[in-house]
Amino acid sequence: MSKSRLISAVATAGFVIISLLGAPDGPTQAASWTSQTPMGSYGIDFQDSNILSGVSRVQAFSKEQINSMPNMYLCNSSRSGNCDPSKNSLQAEVILPKCENAAQTFCIDSLSLSQSNGTFNAASFIRTIGSSKLDGDPKEDLPQGTAPSLWKSDVLNAGNTATYEVIGIVQLDWRDGKFMPRDLSVEVNPYSEITGSFQATKDEEITFANGRIGVSTSGHNPGCVWTDAGLCGVREDFSRDTQVRLAVRLSSAIGGWFKGRLSSPAIQVTPTSGTANLVTVSGAAVNVPQVSIGVPHDSAPDAIKQYFAKMGGYVDGFVTSRSDYPNSFDALELFREVARDKSQGSLTKWSFGTFGAAGNPCLTNTTKVLGLVTTNATLYTGQAPSFQDGQLTYKVAGYHYLADDSLNLGTYDLIMRKDTARCLYNFGSAPISATVSVSSDKGVENVATTTFTEDENWDHFQAYGFTFSQPSISIKLTQEKPAVAPGGGAKRTITCVKGKLTKKVSGTAPKCPAGYKKK
Repeated sequence: MSKSRLISAVATAGFVIISLLGAPDGPTQAASWTSQTPMGSYGIDFQDSNILSGVSRVQAFSKEQINSMPNMYLCNSSRSGNCDPSKNSLQAEVILPKCENAAQTFCIDSLSLSQSNGTFNAASFIRTIGSSKLDGDPKEDLPQGTAPSLWKSDVLNAGNTATYEVIGIVQLDWRDGKFMPRDLSVEVNPYSEITGSFQATKDEEITFANGRIGVSTSGHNPGCVWTDAGLCGVREDFSRDTQVRLAVRLSSAIGGWFKGRLSSPAIQVTPTSGTANLVTVSGAAVNVPQVSIGVPHDSAPDAIKQYFAKMGGYVDGFVTSRSDYPNSFDALELFREVARDKSQGSLTKWSFGTFGAAGNPCLTNTTKVLGLVTTNATLYTGQAPSFQDGQLTYKVAGYHYLADDSLNLGTYDLIMRKDTARCLYNFGSAPISATVSVSSDKGVENVATTTFTEDENWDHFQAYGFTFSQPSISIKLTQEKPAVAPGGGAKRTITCVKGKLTKKVSGTAPKCPAGYKKK
């Protein structure tokens, strides 16, 4: 266990307020990033909604709250007592197991990797860590849950090993007597394995000093992406030009929009039954600039002091803010001068998961997968691109420079169903064209490479090489309108035949001349 003591942990409008005493035990991270927790400072640590749990569970949350927080209870298969859904709300977090049969849903189907030549080779399954298991219940639509899985590839990572952790979590809410899927998060993490006094992760109920009951997960180590009895998976970076392809079987109830940390992505959705899909996502791992920056209390600018003074529950040290929360953009800007417009480290990442959409009904349909949005930006909008004034717009943010003082260059990919694009613009089936542009928060055009391609089912938009601070990527689609005759309707042409003779007749309602038949 770490020597760190939790002083305060309060979720406040997207922030997790964490103050720590002492330094964590465990290995030094092999990847090029370690977040910070110094005391006596105002600080901010931006993180993706990383998957920390190594345990599948069903939890109950009380409707009554203590200090604005509910009681939390661990549930077995019984739906009585604290786990009675008529008394408390139930949620499940299910870690996807490796698929064992063709009928299984909510599982990892396959993992493949490639380097530079683009040829994907299948990775082999090693094992599932620990012994955590959640029995599924078909009557409740509760999937079987397990722990993260380990895989072996012929592609070496930056730690000169060829081992990768796959962890996918589906979150489900209890509604009308069943569990309904809400969110999905999937990561592939390179690792190297070391031995030591490590523990497998496990859950337990605890009682806080104020009487509130909560759920604590022990066994986590900040230097490990996974832990097991006597073993630690030390996080490594992906090797350069590594591409990953991951296939997961999901209920067709998981639709709408996906987000990701990858570049040049591709997505394929193949129905496997009337209620399930095989979703395959591939693309290159990306380098994501990491920001964890602080300033001593006595030298902090007034704006930073005021910002933290308004934050309920804050004690000291750094707060963690999610990379996809709206208020993170203001916090990043607040520390830009302190950070000298430079990130503090980087991690290579490959991940994807679900996120929502708002506004236009063409973008909020969840009956099918609508698209995938990916970026390497430190911060990004936590929902699908918005559609206003005839444009799809998406906002990202970051500091101008990387930790080594080189320029921070952004990547952005949007893959969208062709019928979704046509729904937005009320287009027909004819080919469309697109203009992709990047503008800074100061209205100045950034230098970027933008492309648009389409295949049978998907439109793919890219913007690469743009600089930061808070750029917006905008996409405008156009479609050539059919020719319109002077009298009104669209003109069309038919072919008429009479023996060996042919004639083409054009007009809004063309007809073949006497003696001719329409071909």
